[in-house]
Amino acid sequence: MEGERYVGERRALRHFLQELRPLVVTTLGRDSVLAYRIDQALRTADLASLRRARQVFHNQPEDLKRRLMRGIFQAPPTRPSKDRLLETYSLREPEPFIRFDAYPAARRDDIGITVEIDHELADDVPVRVLVSPDTLPTSAAAALREIASWIERDRRLLSKRHWRLEDGKQHHAGRFEERPEPSSDSADQA
Repeated sequence: MEGERYVGERRALRHFLQELRPLVVTTLGRDSVLAYRIDQALRTADLASLRRARQVFHNQPEDLKRRLMRGIFQAPPTRPSKDRLLETYSLREPEPFIRFDAYPAARRDDIGITVEIDHELADDVPVRVLVSPDTLPTSAAAALREIASWIERDRRLLSKRHWRLEDGKQHHAGRFEERPEPSSDSADQA
């Protein structure tokens, strides 16, 4: 079995196919070859199946591919229903992650932290970080420092009010992807 061509290839393909699937079913139907390949790939989650499904997508007529891709990028951000999430998860095995859970307290020295290998469907805690196994420690630490910097610069990111629908508009399209200016710490490390 050939390995990943780039770090995170399996996860990226799975994510792409998960977003593509409902658009394919709506456009081509559940019995289409593309829908079948996507379902098979998501069920097995092996790299060869994921690549085959992507290839079947790339073999579609250009106008169909453009329409499906527009559906992915222009779809209004909505919070998926519990049933939709469970259906998506039922098509594949949960991914393993190194899970860091933190239980913040009033004083800094009272913070409780646990670390263990787990899957993405774990119980909720106030602060959780999931890191894929085999991630470079320096990359994970740099990403965590950048996340901490975002939170310190814009505390609204942790506010329920900031993320909910207000005045008929959803802030930041349901996610925050703005590339902030590098912090002075990360500039020093580069």
